[in-house]
Parts: sequence; structure tokens; C-alpha cells
Amino acid sequence: MKKRLLLSLMTVAMISVLVAGASFALFSANTTNGGNTLTAGTVTLGEPRVVNATLDNIAPGDSGDVIDYTVTYTGNLPAWLGVKVWTSGSLFAGTSPATVTVADGNTNTYVASSSIPTNPTVIKKAAGATTAFNNAETVTFDVNYAFPIGAGNEYQGATGTVNLALYAVQSEHNTNSTNDGPISWN
Repeated sequence: MKKRLLLSLMTVAMISVLVAGASFALFSANTTNGGNTLTAGTVTLGEPRVVNATLDNIAPGDSGDVIDYTVTYTGNLPAWLGVKVWTSGSLFAGTSPATVTVADGNTNTYVASSSIPTNPTVIKKAAGATTAFNNAETVTFDVNYAFPIGAGNEYQGATGTVNLALYAVQSEHNTNSTNDGPISWN
């Protein structure tokens, strides 16, 4: 009987060891996948970002086209495009200065300031619409001037410069609460 009891205890102990060994067994495997590559997107303009045009040798009553300039967005992330337009020089000062009108092919106009604006004006794809630009989309600026017929002799020999500075900044995670431009141009 003792032998049977001892044999039974040994059998229970062996089964316990097997169960414990099986419950602590771990399966493991390793694999490497080298095909996952992350690449940051780009926000770029395809042309020079600053355009300057000089007005000289114009007479009171003259008006016309200063420059037509097309900019292409070449980045691969959707982006807000913006423009700063300003004038400098004696032709744009005084009591009867020349004026500048900048329009784009989308019937939007941009006001030229007598000093460099702090922030760009968002370029709209269509009149009233403010959506981000995608790769290969373009906007053409038509810059025109008018010199008042009443301009006096103080403008003889005066010159002036029209300046356009173009900006692009990603739109994803950078759209303001009214959905009409970026939170930041930086």
C-alpha cells in the first residue's frame, strides 16, 4: 500500500511538473521588414519668391501693365499660398502718387501697401474661395499701374518699384478656425 501511495504521489508530482512546464512555455519569433520608409513632404514654389518691377519714364495720365507673373506650386503637400505686395520710391509718394493694382486669374485683387506688410494675404483659387493649393497648380498675377493726370512737376524723374513676395506653408494641421488660411506663416 505504501508502494502504491508512493507511486501515486510520484505520478501526481510528474503530472504537476509537466503541467507547470507546459503553462510556462513561450512561443517566439522575430522578423524584419526593411521596406517601410517614411519621407517628409515638401512645400516649395517653382519660381523666384520675390519679384520686383521698376516704373520709370512714365507721364501723368499713363497707365498700363507692369508685369505678368505666374507662380507654380511644386510641393507635394497641400499648401496655403500667400502674397505680399508693396511699393517703394518717390513715384508712389506725395499728393498724386502712382497707384498699383495686382489681380490674379481668379478675379481676386491685392492691395499694394507703401511698406512691407507684416503677413501675406492668402491667395484664393477663385473669387471668395479659399482652398489650399496642390502640386502643379498655378496662379498668374497681373500687375498694373495708373499715374494720375493731375500729377505735378514734383514727379519729374521720379521712379518707383513694385514688389511681390510669395509664400507657401503647409495647410494640413495649419488651418485656422474659419478655414480660410493658415494659423501661422512660419
